[in-house]
Amino acid sequence: MIVTTFEAKCSNCSETSFFPELGDFAYGDFIFYGEGGSAFGYFSAHGNSAWAVIEALIPASGTGNQSGAKHEQLIQAACAAMADPISNQTLSNRRRCPHCGSMSFEYWSGAQGQKMDVRQVEHVRFLALSREAQKKALNAYIATL
Repeated sequence: MIVTTFEAKCSNCSETSFFPELGDFAYGDFIFYGEGGSAFGYFSAHGNSAWAVIEALIPASGTGNQSGAKHEQLIQAACAAMADPISNQTLSNRRRCPHCGSMSFEYWSGAQGQKMDVRQVEHVRFLALSREAQKKALNAYIATL
């Protein structure tokens, strides 16, 4: 998918970098970021079998809109963590500075950069696991949060 990049400045090392961004109207569509800050993946939750499995295996807790939003964020984060690596980088739903690895940015300027072709995220390995192994992998991930 072709995506526009936008400038961000790292609050740790002060380097600026460009990251792909879908915008505010991409409901259910996400960019996942590689642990090294240089790999990116496009993920759509709409009709996605990995999202459906992970949503079924992570029980919602609490009530109300806030807990619902937190549950959706957890599912999104788990979908990134369970994804197949891109360019040998595990994925996260949080961007990382490609210079120092920080996840803290001083600003998100809105200055557009070039367009970038972002690969589709896949979950081949996760979906090939048994349901019990999927639960175990998700529980191990959740324990790290």
